[in-house]
This record gives sequence, structure tokens and C-alpha cells, in this order.
Amino acid sequence: MLKLKPSIDLVPVRKVCREKETWRSFNAGSVMNIHLCSTKTSAVQASGGCVEEVLGGPSYSCGECGFIIHVKCSINIGSVYGMVEVENPDEFEEFDQLYELMSCIIRVIKEIKVGDDVIAAEIVHVSHEHNLIFSDEIQDNEYCNGCLLPILFSFYYCSHYDFFLYKECAELPRVRRLLPRRCWLEVGLQILEPSIDLDQKRNMAKLHHMSHKHPLLFNDDSSDRNDHNSDCAGCAKEVSSPSYSCGECRFFLHKRCAEAPSEIHHPAHRDHSLLLLPPSEHRKREVDCSLCKQKVKGHIYCCSSCEFHLDFDCALLPHYTSAGDFIETRHAAHQHPLVSISPTRSFECVGCFGRLVDSSYACFDCRMFVHEKCLELSTKIDHSCHRKHQLELDLDADSSACNLCQSIRKGFFYRCVPCGFNIHTGCARPPPIIEDTHHEHPFSLLLKPNDPFNCDACGNQGNHVSYICSECNIQVHKDCISLPRHIRLSLHPHPISHHFFLRIDHDDSRTLDCRICYKKVNTEHGSFYCSRPGCDFVVHAKCVCDKWTLYGAVEVENPNEFESDPLYEPMSCIVRKIKEIEVDGNVIVAEMEHVSHEHDLILSDEIKDDTYCNGCILPIQSSFYYCARCDFILDKACAELPKMRRSWHYAKPFRIITDGVFRCDHCHYECSGFSYKSDDDIDRMCLRCAKIPHGFEYQADKPYFLFYDDKYEGKCNACCEDSRQDKGMFQCKDNTFALHRRCLMLPRTTRHKCDRHSLTLTYQDPDNYPLRHYCDICETERDPQQWFYHCETCDKAMHFECVIGEHKFIMAGSKYTDKNHPHPLTFVKKIYLYPRCVLCDKPCRDLALECRDNGCKYIVHWSCIKPL
Repeated sequence: MLKLKPSIDLVPVRKVCREKETWRSFNAGSVMNIHLCSTKTSAVQASGGCVEEVLGGPSYSCGECGFIIHVKCSINIGSVYGMVEVENPDEFEEFDQLYELMSCIIRVIKEIKVGDDVIAAEIVHVSHEHNLIFSDEIQDNEYCNGCLLPILFSFYYCSHYDFFLYKECAELPRVRRLLPRRCWLEVGLQILEPSIDLDQKRNMAKLHHMSHKHPLLFNDDSSDRNDHNSDCAGCAKEVSSPSYSCGECRFFLHKRCAEAPSEIHHPAHRDHSLLLLPPSEHRKREVDCSLCKQKVKGHIYCCSSCEFHLDFDCALLPHYTSAGDFIETRHAAHQHPLVSISPTRSFECVGCFGRLVDSSYACFDCRMFVHEKCLELSTKIDHSCHRKHQLELDLDADSSACNLCQSIRKGFFYRCVPCGFNIHTGCARPPPIIEDTHHEHPFSLLLKPNDPFNCDACGNQGNHVSYICSECNIQVHKDCISLPRHIRLSLHPHPISHHFFLRIDHDDSRTLDCRICYKKVNTEHGSFYCSRPGCDFVVHAKCVCDKWTLYGAVEVENPNEFESDPLYEPMSCIVRKIKEIEVDGNVIVAEMEHVSHEHDLILSDEIKDDTYCNGCILPIQSSFYYCARCDFILDKACAELPKMRRSWHYAKPFRIITDGVFRCDHCHYECSGFSYKSDDDIDRMCLRCAKIPHGFEYQADKPYFLFYDDKYEGKCNACCEDSRQDKGMFQCKDNTFALHRRCLMLPRTTRHKCDRHSLTLTYQDPDNYPLRHYCDICETERDPQQWFYHCETCDKAMHFECVIGEHKFIMAGSKYTDKNHPHPLTFVKKIYLYPRCVLCDKPCRDLALECRDNGCKYIVHWSCIKPL
């Protein structure tokens, strides 16, 4: 390896001819004008070529410095040293541009005076990402990262991790000439960072970071980590190489996070600089990023005086010039400067709503992010649908209705403000011809201003812009061209196919209703239909597109080759049929082994009062299976449930869980018994919710056909509360009746300790006397419009919330294991005697857990120990 020096000195001339040493005779600090001469020189002068004494004959010499070379040598090795002819040596410029050397020091941050010399005390160097600081304190066992020699003299060091440079190495030029290589002489020698030795040394480098008390070791290979789920303490994301780690504490930092500056200037907060703080400084309270509005989990940049905070990703978004300024641009359609930023998936482009994976800009004043390509749109256009005026680009548009596609959109618009004409930029230049794999012919553009049409693909009205297929004589929206031919929904077990119209027999008088919105389907326009014999499942094309994610729609290439989903022919929870009997020509399992219980279960029709199913926690009202050795009971429907199933509201399959206490994600009741949990562990529902279909008939004061609507806006007829927008409601077709899923679960009859008789769910109160509108349990006023429970024998009326309570669906006698108690606990509901809770010392009047182990008197409220 060649060790570069700040200069190459002249070596005393040697009379021995050593051609490989001729490079030493050249002075790296000057350029020599060589004259042709034939004079005899002194014996102490030597040829620059052969290092022999020049005794006579033609030669080249320098009058200023005494340099001399045989003509013969110049001919023999002139090509090696890159010799060129000079016409006039007196006019020759004394210094080659390569001798006006540019230093590797990019910027001197701080200078100090030592004696008469001014020395750079802190510098920015081309070889390192951090600032380097001058020092005279010699370090033991430390080596220069430039020449790899031990540190014995003045040097520069990095305060972030172990990087050292000799002062002489730090001051090396970026480009220089070096002989005897001709290529180096002609083009110059450029300084390069070492590739092998420095990498090996860097892998052993130690970083001292402000957020951790121990030194951190550099790691360039993520496979070396034992814990593959470790998160970076800086950005709180999973650690990937390269990174730094502390083996003692399992502390990790991405290289990018570890080397982030401790202070930055950010265009989102131009008044003050932002300082970097570790998590320990801000975890005492919740901190949201002022830009992305997300909770900050890792390091944070903050302005303490303004309470302004940025997480790592948002803080490092802007691009900077070498001088530390923001890279900004201006756009004629926007009032603020736009700052160049790094690609990020955290934000969407306001123009096209795509993720910022390409070159992008941001207006931090408006919190607006936009692709560079979207900024290249013309500021004014002429459009055939509005020939009266030019349309001007508006980058600051709120949600507006596009006059072409009729949809309400956000993003960039071309507008004619006087006429109120608006076109979304995506609709401004529609392609003249569109070919799509979902249709066998190309579609041609048809622009007819103010001419409405009915789309043959979806049945909805369009305006201005349409596409036509002359072969099929159909006219469609642009977006409807890409409608898939065949799909599958979680609502239906078979694939359904798109038809532009449906053929129905003359004698078929049926009215086909969409199985999503339950409104009439116009057979003369597009819809999705199941072509299986005897199946009349049909849905609007628009309903499919609007509810694509909700009902787990997936495209199917060939419906004829589609195999039935095995989850629609599921495996039963019955492990083994021990005995079978025949009842009215049907074979029924009389005794079986079930996946949920350790003993055999026996079929029975003898219904008893106050008997509840251990699966759905509802009263037994029909045939059931019981255990002869304990009080375990399952109604016949729950016993025959499948192990795996699909649900109409979620794309992932569900698996049955036969134990545990949980909160249902649909009705929000705390429950024991059986449940179904999605394969991704996101959704868990009780059996009562799992049994509810998408559409069904509900018997209240009269029968209503209900179906699920996730966008329903209105009040629930049972509780009179507004719809929960995140879960939707079940409504009837004429919008006069709707129920929350939670209210749908109300049992028609139930019992409560305040009354010895059965209570009946009542849908309207015939008593108009206001003083009787009180609950006989909580003794507060009762809304006569709400449903309530009524005892006809005692003429008592009660809020259904008071009767059901919070723990109606946790069955007394269910087992529970608590890590803080050595024995199994049993759920109990105390009615008359109220022992005190061992944790809060209050009476156990509601649901509690007690230990039935001999001699143990442990009892505790469920609310005191239940997991959050």
C-alpha cells in the first residue's frame, strides 16, 4: 500500500544507474522548463533518467534548478514520464493547475493560534461524515485511519466514534501528480479512502452515543444478531444492517440514527434550531410529532421553547446544500417555497395520492407533499369541455366535485373560477384509446360536454367523458373499463361474474335485489351475478367497488376451474361419534367426543329452567348435549360448529377457541365460552355474533328484514343512540328500523336477582303516564322510546342495561387462571352474601372469582384482576 506524504523531497544524486529510482529527482512542488543543450556538466549533476554522470553529448537541462537528463534517456523513457514539447519556455506558466492543490479539508469550523502559526482546531473532512477535532494528546494503541501508522504526533479525531487522522494526512491534497506512472502524471492522482484495512478497522470501531452509557460496536451484518425482533432506539423500527449495538444491554441503533446530527435546522420550524433528545427525555409524557401527528416512540428533535417536536423520519426529510441550506423551489400556483425531500411512504402526494417513493417536494407551511412529476403540470390549459375560458391549475384545492368524472376528489384541479368549472388533473387529459385485459376490444374516448349517459358497466350516470366499445355497443365510465370479469366475495361461496346485462326468462317475474344494499338490480345494466344453477346471488357493480375491502373481494381468473373453498365444507368440532340414532329418518349423534371437553357428551331433549349453553352462554331452548360427569352443556347447534370458518365481514378465515375470557370485537361484551378468532389475530368474536348473517329476518314487535350497512347514519331503535361509524348497524330496507350489533344480542327472555320471575324484552311502552317511566333496579328515569325488560307478573320495568349488566355473558362456574394465585379460580355471582375482595376490600356484589381449593378463602373482584 502506498503511503502518501505531504510533499516529495529531492534526494541527493547518485552515480549508480537505478532507473526505478528516477522518480525521486522530480520535485512535486514545481514545474521544470527543460532546454536542449550540449554542454558538459559537473560530475555532481546526474541525469534524471539513468542516474549516471553527464559527461558530454546532447541533453536537456533546467537553468533554474540544475535538473538534467540525457536526450537518449528522454527518448527511451519520455513516454513513461509524459514529456510534451513546449514552444516557448519563457511564456510557459510556472504552475500546473494540479500544483494549485485543493485540500481534503472541506471547511474549517474553528481556528486557534499556536505561536505564530494558525491551526485548524475543528474541520469538516472529505473522508468522514462527522466533524474532526484537533488534539496533541497522544493516544495509546490508536492508529491513523489514513496511513494506518500509530498515532505519535498531532492528530484529528472524531468525538462520535474511533476515527483518527494524522495532521499531515488530514491536510493531503485531493488530486496530485505522482511519477513514474504515465497515467498518474497526465491525469493526476486522486486521493481515495482505503477499502480493506479501514473497513476492518471500522467494524471494530466503538461509538459513544449520548443516548447510552456504554460504547456501541459497529455491525454491518444483521444476521449476526441473535434477537431478530430488536428495535432501534432511535427510530423505533426493526433493526437492520448496518447498525450499532451494545452487547450488555441489547441496545441497538441504526447507523443512520446513530450518526444523525445533534442539532438541525428544519423548514417546518424555521425560527429555532431543533435539538436531538433520547427517549428518556420525553417518555415522561406522550409526545406527538408536529408533522405526521403520530406518537413518537424513539429519539426526538424538539424546540423546547415552542413545544415543537419531530420524529426521526420527519426530521431527516429535507435535502440540504453543502452550505447547509434547504434545497427549495417555487411554483407559480403555490404561495410558499417547496423544499426537496427524501422519498418516504409516510405521506401521500396531494396531486395523485401516490406514496412519495420518487423525487418529491414539501410545503411545510401547508403540510403539503407532492411528487416532482406532479409539479411539472402546465399552469394553464385549454379543454374541449370548457372552450369558453382557459383552466388554471390550483394546487391548494379542497375537496371538490370533478365535472368530468362526477366524483368528489381531493388534490390538484384545473379550474375556471367565474364559471365554477372544475376538472381533476387526472381527468384533464384522458387517453384516446384504452385497452384492458378485462375486455376483448379496445375502448375509444367519447367527449360530449353536458351530455349525460348511463354507464353500461355499473348502471350509474356519467357526464362529459365516456368510453365506447363499438363492437359491443356499450358506453362506460373510464374507471369501469378495468372492472374484473370474475371475483369472489366473503358473502358468497361461489365466484360471481360481471355482466353488462342479465338475460331473464319471460315467465320469471322475480325482482332481483343486490345482496349488499338490498336495492333493486336493473338487469339492463352491469352487475355481478352467480351463474351456478339454482343460485340467484347478484350485487351491484358499484356496491362491489365501494365495499371491496370490507367483503374481501378477490379477482378470479377462471370461475369454471374454481374449486369450492374447503372452509365452506368445514371440519366439525366433533372428534368421534360414539353412538348414533335415527329420528324421523335422520341419523343423529346420540353420544360423542367433542374437542372442547374431556368427557363424552350425551344428547338430550329434556330442557330445564336456568340452564345455559357453555358455548354461546344463552339459555338452552332446544336439543343439547350434556356431560354425565360434570355440569358441562352444549346446545346442538354449538356442538356441531366447524373448527374453521369464514365470516362475511372479514377476508381472513377464523378458527374456533373453546376456552378463555375475552371481549368481543363486535358486540363489545366481555364473554366466556366459545369464540372465533381470525388467523391474523386481529378480530375475535363471540358465537352469538358469529351466527349473525349479513341479511336475516328479525322479530321485534313485528318482523323486519335487516342487513348490515357499515355507513348507516341514524339512531338505533333499541338504545336510541347514534350509529357507531366504525362498526355500522343492521337496518331494514326502508330505513325505519336499525339496531346496533350489541342491541341485536339482547335475549328475548332473561332473569335478574331483583325479580324471581322471567323478564321479557319489550319494544314499546304502552303506558303514557310519566311517573311510571322509571327503572325498578336503578330507580332513575327511563326513556319510554327505549327498549326495556318487563315482568308481567310484578309489573316491573327495567333498563335493559341494568338487567344485562356488564358481565351477562361470563358464565358462573367458568374456570380462570390468575398468575398471582396458585390455584384455579371459579367465576361466581354473589346474590345475598357479599364477602370482601382481598385486593380492594370492598364487598363482592357483582362478578367475582373465588378459590374453591380446601382451606383457601381467596375471593377477588373480576374488575380488580382482569387484563386491560
